[in-house]
Amino acid sequence: MLQNDDLFELIHSLTKAEKRYFKLFCDTQGKEAVKKYLDIFDAINRMEVYEKESLERKFENLGPAKTKLIDKILESMRAHYVGKDFELDLNDLLFQAKFLRSRKLYDRSLKALKKAEANGEKFEIWEVLLKANELRRMIVKEVQKKGYENEVAQLRKQREELLEKIMVETRYFNLVDDLLIRVRQKTATRTEAEVREIREVMSEPLFQTEQLAVSFRAKKDFYFARYLAFQAIGEKSKAHDASISLINWWENHPHFIEHQGASYKITLSNHLNSCHSVGDYSSFPQILEKIKSRPVESLDEEAEVFQNISFLELIYLVNQKFYDRACNLAQDIESGLARYASKINPAREMAFKHNLAVAFFVAQRPGEALSWINQIPTDPHFSVRNDIQDFALIFKLILQLEKNGHVDDYMLRNSKRALKNRRNLFPFEDIVFRILERIGNITSKTEEATFLADSLNEIIALNQVSGNQNNFGLAEIIHWLELKTGKSSSPVGPVN
Repeated sequence: MLQNDDLFELIHSLTKAEKRYFKLFCDTQGKEAVKKYLDIFDAINRMEVYEKESLERKFENLGPAKTKLIDKILESMRAHYVGKDFELDLNDLLFQAKFLRSRKLYDRSLKALKKAEANGEKFEIWEVLLKANELRRMIVKEVQKKGYENEVAQLRKQREELLEKIMVETRYFNLVDDLLIRVRQKTATRTEAEVREIREVMSEPLFQTEQLAVSFRAKKDFYFARYLAFQAIGEKSKAHDASISLINWWENHPHFIEHQGASYKITLSNHLNSCHSVGDYSSFPQILEKIKSRPVESLDEEAEVFQNISFLELIYLVNQKFYDRACNLAQDIESGLARYASKINPAREMAFKHNLAVAFFVAQRPGEALSWINQIPTDPHFSVRNDIQDFALIFKLILQLEKNGHVDDYMLRNSKRALKNRRNLFPFEDIVFRILERIGNITSKTEEATFLADSLNEIIALNQVSGNQNNFGLAEIIHWLELKTGKSSSPVGPVN
């Protein structure tokens, strides 16, 4: 039985450089003193899954030793990132100022404070400035003894201004949180009531008035909130405009990019999704390259970059009809899915497999498409991406027909029954099942061509009536029928 363990997760989240530094850090403390911890570290590092019983047989007093090892790892990481982690360095300056003040070395304390304040101001870290403000007030009172009222009044005013900035940023943070909760609760078509609730959030002054967002973080959340809300209610063009504004805001503040690189990469990935939603692929290559060029600082971030970059690149290549290049991504994607298995969202993994199947399908390589679609579970109790699961039941049959020239009757009946047990068939699905049930019995090429052309026209007519409702997989069906009838094939749309 698989077990979770904090130490196992911590060790396996470390990069190679971090693991190497930890061992060097331990060497400085004397090998005998830390030998047991290094042995436990190495044993866990070699494990692919956590094996508690194996460790307990090998090491005595494992519980306390594991706690001590976690402390050692954190201690070494703090030393490793001094000079590399901006906020850690700021807090270190505050510690220096506080310590020097306690020893009454006020000039040196104020020098450390001044440096912390300059960087805190530059990067708008108001909490650091609040702590610095408090230390300054203490030093003023201790040094001047009397006649310090003006300085204290200025510090009090600064404190109130900082608290106001923190309050505004908190309100924007909460606005984004509220929208994220609403957006993630449902990914399918929203009801009128759900859209009305989102519009109520959009009516708030914070959402409407850009001038209220007076800091980098507040303005960033202002644009992101607008992107989320417009995307959620289907106003994709306005969402795209907000996304462009957000990208421009980041790029007008390059010093924030350097110190918040992971957040910037997420913004770039979201922007590519926005580009996809409005069908604008012109900036895809440039933005993909920007994301790839950013440094990766942890295994978790490496996994995040993989599932965003590879996924978006696959979407781009299929939409631009670079089908062979899309198919060439399959091996790297398969390796990434295995390497980062514990870190990839199940919905994203399923979308990867669906999109690869689509790529091979439009490249007219049905056997390879079938191998990917067969990896998608079709279990009604597995409530992740039911739209992909449902269409997989039909897609398998089409791919089997294209690969083998016929459809297995038993599989056809089972798939139709399974789908009808999950929900009512969509109108276009009814037509597809009718095609699959009849096509094997048609002996005349002319009759088959007429039948498929009539079926295609019927599906297109249905689509014009239903719009975008209940049509997942429809693009693939139309593409397939157009190929079968010799018409110019329409583009397919990989899923997000």
